[in-house]
Amino acid sequence: MMSEQERQEHRTKMQNMNTEEERNHYRMEHRKMMEQRAKKQGKSLSDMPRNMMNERDSDHMGSGGGMGSGGRGGR
Repeated sequence: MMSEQERQEHRTKMQNMNTEEERNHYRMEHRKMMEQRAKKQGKSLSDMPRNMMNERDSDHMGSGGGMGSGGRGGR
């Protein structure tokens, strides 16, 4: 549904937002925009793979850059 450039811009915007409230508002607006795009293509978002959460998680989880133990017992 989105080009690689659009996905990168979306990730950057999400990462630069300071509060969960800002992110939730942006997600809702972004979803509306994607629903309109899908409708123009004769599709619905429910027909599309749900990669948004997977992309978000891959940007933040498992990279080894955080302070958490990451399943290594805190060592």
